[in-house]
Amino acid sequence: MQIIMLFVCVQIAGSALYLLFAGQTSTDELIPTGPVALACAVLVVSLRLLQDRRIRTTAPWFRLVWRVSVSLLRDTWLVGVALARVVVRPPAAALGAVADQNFRGGGEAPEDAGRRGLVVIANSLAPNGIVIDAAPGRDRLRIHRLVAAAPNADAEWPV
Repeated sequence: MQIIMLFVCVQIAGSALYLLFAGQTSTDELIPTGPVALACAVLVVSLRLLQDRRIRTTAPWFRLVWRVSVSLLRDTWLVGVALARVVVRPPAAALGAVADQNFRGGGEAPEDAGRRGLVVIANSLAPNGIVIDAAPGRDRLRIHRLVAAAPNADAEWPV
């Protein structure tokens, strides 16, 4: 039953993505999604049967999703205003600055590397910043920000 549900979900998702990218669909275009969906479903179920343990994470997901959503809206507004100012009145010097963010990056353990990667991606996807240095063993992130912002107080999950 699980493989049938997975097959149907992949079939619907594949068709929806095709419709999104192509703008229209026909029967001839939707037929190839069947074998692809079946292959994906078989692969996912096979991998689940072969794994010896479930993958778990200790990330506080609700808090992180809420924080990232709020910061995305705030940063989008701040960057939009800053870019509008540049269009109206070009600055004499370059915009932005590099700031340090406290971050307990941990060591070389897989859990630390995963958390470090997630924090780097979350901070780099924000419109107002991109992580330029997150070396293991250092207790800071170097982030380039277009608009100045106060560093996050949470050194474990600074997103």
